[in-house]
Amino acid sequence: MERYPSAIMDSKALPLAKPHMKAALKLAWMALEDEHQRAAIEVAYLNLANFQDGLGDKAVNIMLSADAYPGEVATTLGAALPWMNKSMEEMKSLKVELDAFKRSQETH
Repeated sequence: MERYPSAIMDSKALPLAKPHMKAALKLAWMALEDEHQRAAIEVAYLNLANFQDGLGDKAVNIMLSADAYPGEVATTLGAALPWMNKSMEEMKSLKVELDAFKRSQETH
């Protein structure tokens, strides 16, 4: 994510399978008491949506240069839009999961 902050990448770029990443991030969240550190973990959890199965080796990046031609903009956005939609839908689901997880931790 640091190299491609606005990109959607293949889930194979993650160090672990996505379900294991979720579990690791939840464990890290539980181990921390600092709210700023927990917030960073929450951002990382939601950003898992930017890793999608089947994308392949080339990241989908929506960053355009300031002097991009209209045709270049249309081509870039046309290729990125399906992946952006998929990522956004997953981010919504991850938010629901994360909120449920946090509520479950309030009782502990």
